[in-house]
Amino acid sequence: MAKENGGSSAFLVGFLLGATAGGVAALMMAPRPGDETIGQIRERGMQLKMRAEEMGNQALQQASDQANRFQAGIQTGLEDLDARSQDVARQAEVQVQETLDQLEELEEAALDAGSDDESLLGDTPAV
Repeated sequence: MAKENGGSSAFLVGFLLGATAGGVAALMMAPRPGDETIGQIRERGMQLKMRAEEMGNQALQQASDQANRFQAGIQTGLEDLDARSQDVARQAEVQVQETLDQLEELEEAALDAGSDDESLLGDTPAV
């Protein structure tokens, strides 16, 4: 984007310099009276100034539009990222709970197996 703006401003500067040089050349070579020629040059200068302002306003509007589109794209991306991260967090929470439930079941099974072993050991004589 910086290259585009640099190219546009370079074009505008070149355009204005060329227009000025052309105006001076026209003044020097004009077959009309000086006052009339000077008036035409002033009028043309005003036209060029208005055109340069229009071009500048158009460039500003285009830059603003692009910035707005970029900002909207970033906002959409952030919202999508937030939704995905919430989904991942919910999935992780479910997996953690499932793992905790499995550990509880294993602990209960181990305790049950331990009590069964104690009852078996209580019946055997000591060595």
